[in-house]
Amino acid sequence: MVEFVEIKAKSVLQKQKYRDNWFWSRYNLNPYRGCQFACNYCDAITEKYLVHEDYRDFSRIIHVKRNAPEVLEREVKKLKRDVVAMSGVTDPYQPAEKKYGLTRKLLEILAEHKFPVHIITKSDLVLRDVDLLREIVQQTWCTVSLTIIKQKLSRTCGEI
Repeated sequence: MVEFVEIKAKSVLQKQKYRDNWFWSRYNLNPYRGCQFACNYCDAITEKYLVHEDYRDFSRIIHVKRNAPEVLEREVKKLKRDVVAMSGVTDPYQPAEKKYGLTRKLLEILAEHKFPVHIITKSDLVLRDVDLLREIVQQTWCTVSLTIIKQKLSRTCGEI
């Protein structure tokens, strides 16, 4: 069972000292802390990037940055326009997004301020925001990187 914990974020954009060569970004933006997908290849649950005290909680306890849109609105006004990666640590379109809609609200703010965006996801929920992504592309630059995984199908004993 997944538990959602609503928190107030002090900041939402993490500025990197150098442009990230993998995601082409200067800033990272994670509307959630924790990820329901629990990918077995996820860097965020390794000891190096441990986001939760107990790595097993990473997919069971999702911290929702409820005030992220207000914080982002404040932060973008002070920053040089550059690529924002959504998301380097957690998937912005994980199932929590259906309930909270933070990613869409954040994209609206980034579009309004003409920030380029790089989205990393494995969810087709990104299609919901195609209208905003098109708007961003027309103003500046946007790319979506998708992870495509092969799911192993299991059979019950009765099917074999």
